[in-house]
Amino acid sequence: MNRVKILFISFIILFGLLVAVSCRTPGTYFIGVKYAGDPETSIQGTALIGMQSFLDKREEESKNYIGARIVGKDQKELFLSSPVSVADSVTSAFKEYAEKRGFEVKSISGWDLSPAGLKTVDKGLKYVVGGHIEKLRCDATKRVGRTNMVLEIKITTYVGSVETGSVTKRPFEIKLTRTDPTFGASGLEEFVNEALAKIIANTLADLN
Repeated sequence: MNRVKILFISFIILFGLLVAVSCRTPGTYFIGVKYAGDPETSIQGTALIGMQSFLDKREEESKNYIGARIVGKDQKELFLSSPVSVADSVTSAFKEYAEKRGFEVKSISGWDLSPAGLKTVDKGLKYVVGGHIEKLRCDATKRVGRTNMVLEIKITTYVGSVETGSVTKRPFEIKLTRTDPTFGASGLEEFVNEALAKIIANTLADLN
């Protein structure tokens, strides 16, 4: 077999591989939503904080849905939180941040997020934290050599001081764009978690 034939066959094989990759069946990216990083400060001594599960108020097709990447006509790849739902993942992220700051964290339920509701919580708690998720979504579009992403997060947090009987409501809304030349689950996960970390820090960083 001469050199021309070898080059021609190699070209055909390479072309076939490129077609197979570009036409592959879209899949699913599983994203671990969590707290990424380390708090800048720690509390002095110890304190007990009650963490109530965040409520998912998003109108999405599933509680694990984060978004999708459009890869072609009528084709998309899904972004799903794993191994638990978005709400459970966000709650765990807040819990992890609090623990890293030195708090002992106790799971609570039944708090209605109001000052009056603080009268019903465990008196051993110094603070209670809860909230709801109105949006946590990443929409992406595949282009030649890159993926364009738009991330939107809208979370409202409530921090109650059991000692003073007061509640601080903090609404947060973030919209970020990013272009990734080498799209993958790890890059998407980093994009989401870095944005979430800012919201968590803005909620809990000043508690002592």
